[in-house]
Amino acid sequence: MNIAAEQKSNLSKTVLVLGAGGRLGQAATKAFAQAGWQVLTQARKPMHKGRWGNVRHIQADALEVETIAAQCGAVDVIVHALNPDYARWEELLPPQTAAVQALALKLDAVVMIPGNVYNFGQELPAVLTETTPFVANTDKARQRIAMEASFAAAADRGLRTVVIRAGDFIGGSGTWLDMGIAKQLHKGVFTLMGPDHIAHAWAYLPDLARVFVKVAEQREQLAAYEVLHFPGELVRTLPQVAHLQHRAQHRRKPRDNVHHAPGHGLTFETMSKQALKTMLQVLLAGVIAGEM
Repeated sequence: MNIAAEQKSNLSKTVLVLGAGGRLGQAATKAFAQAGWQVLTQARKPMHKGRWGNVRHIQADALEVETIAAQCGAVDVIVHALNPDYARWEELLPPQTAAVQALALKLDAVVMIPGNVYNFGQELPAVLTETTPFVANTDKARQRIAMEASFAAAADRGLRTVVIRAGDFIGGSGTWLDMGIAKQLHKGVFTLMGPDHIAHAWAYLPDLARVFVKVAEQREQLAAYEVLHFPGELVRTLPQVAHLQHRAQHRRKPRDNVHHAPGHGLTFETMSKQALKTMLQVLLAGVIAGEM
């Protein structure tokens, strides 16, 4: 292990969160701040630092590399939580990728990227591992594959990158849970994410953010380009929501653990208590709203 790098890790813990106004950006800001890091947040709009005195905001566009770098000082880790317009990835990802790489090289910081499963194409195998081959048979797959390949190639220029791949986000607003699955639950419509016999992987944002912190604290042990998978929460959904309706009618609070029973609506496996409560609360709120 590089002694100078180890000393840097021991003496300083400063993270720059790009896209701090987004869902992952907010969760990462909170997790790093609570873990005692000095946190710099970047967003185009002003942001409140919350209750943490170790958070400082930089208001700038993510492409303004020199502006951001001039306000940073020493930075150990950059969390790449930028979330470009979903319909404009082809246009926005390349300049955004170039800007993040330029900033990281300028600051000599490790880049941490939230990976997704678009890279695996249309037909995903039942289990995805760090060695599962990418399949570029959709536009989104090609765009994400190219982005990650660019970071991997930049290792030759001294860039260090960690990709932490995860499932769909839950926690907070603006996720598939509240915008898709439960959006019309008050009307009695429960929207499935896919065939009801296929399990769906979710990433509870506070859990994922804490993993980012843990990995950041061990960054000197990783290769120049590293890919890790976050297992998250495995959920099997069925069309019926009878047991949710039953709970709503009796105003029961969600239990810490829910197991499958024949004929009931949802199966939750290996979920953390808080992630389970978050999902159930959103679904229950939709059922209750439909009864009022």
